[in-house]
Amino acid sequence: MRHRGRTLLRALLAVFAALIAFGVTPALAAEPPATSKTVKSNGDGTYTLSLSVTGKSQASSSSSKADVIVVLDTSGSMSERADDSRQSRLSVAKSAVNSLAEQLLSNNTTENPDSVRLSLVTFADYATTRVTGTTSLSSFQRQVNRLTATGGTNWEDALATANAIQTRDGVEAYVIFVSDGNPTFRNTRGTKIWWQNRDEFEAHSSDGHRYYGTGNSDAYGLNYDYAEVQAVAIAGEGKSFFAIGAFGTVSNMQDLAAATGQTGNYYNAADSAALNAAFDNIINTITNNLTYSNVKVTDGITALTATSLGGGFC
Repeated sequence: MRHRGRTLLRALLAVFAALIAFGVTPALAAEPPATSKTVKSNGDGTYTLSLSVTGKSQASSSSSKADVIVVLDTSGSMSERADDSRQSRLSVAKSAVNSLAEQLLSNNTTENPDSVRLSLVTFADYATTRVTGTTSLSSFQRQVNRLTATGGTNWEDALATANAIQTRDGVEAYVIFVSDGNPTFRNTRGTKIWWQNRDEFEAHSSDGHRYYGTGNSDAYGLNYDYAEVQAVAIAGEGKSFFAIGAFGTVSNMQDLAAATGQTGNYYNAADSAALNAAFDNIINTITNNLTYSNVKVTDGITALTATSLGGGFC
């Protein structure tokens, strides 16, 4: 009995030694956690060691980050009325984008002021970068609220412009592409085949931008083909690509998502409710990826251990 007691004691001491560095001290604790350790006899020669840690803590100062680029269609068709709303398609989309910005930027705290950065690209005949890498909700929403709808639909320029926005090294990057119609313009002229309509290859120029296409169709699929090249380039850089076909007939949108290998990130948003649901899903995906880490385990107060061991120790 004496030998068995010494053996068990040595085993327990080894356990305690292993727990010397066990406890919880978050890097940004709201208050010190309360801890306790107990050893309880199971009545059969074995014992149960328990550790209890309670208390409030805040997120660690080390967290993952996200760079989010919203690419929004502002072509003329976005001024049409949304199917289930008295508002225009653009008004509904602006509301959804503003809500996304509010929810994502709420992840920024005093300790982590740049967990999320937002950029905004809009496109019609050509693309325009409105905001780059901001953490300011008011600045972002101010640009969104100013948007109006006019012109054609240049997917290629939209995606190329989005991909040109500098994102942070080691940070998850997301491109959210929203359009209510298939592309009608492109940046790349392409090589004309004799049977193709010459109008498809005539250059248009506006505000220093040069682009091609008829502005109302994609008879030979060139507008889509060159846009797909840009979408694949985005995915090739490791960015998550979300494709939302909003309101109108956007038959090419699912193909675009498939080309990036991210078919699951395609949304068919036929009305405002579906558009908001798509944005909610995307918000949840990004937020869930903003995991916090660097919670440090540093206690070691073995005196916190209260035993209920019986006799048998010498």
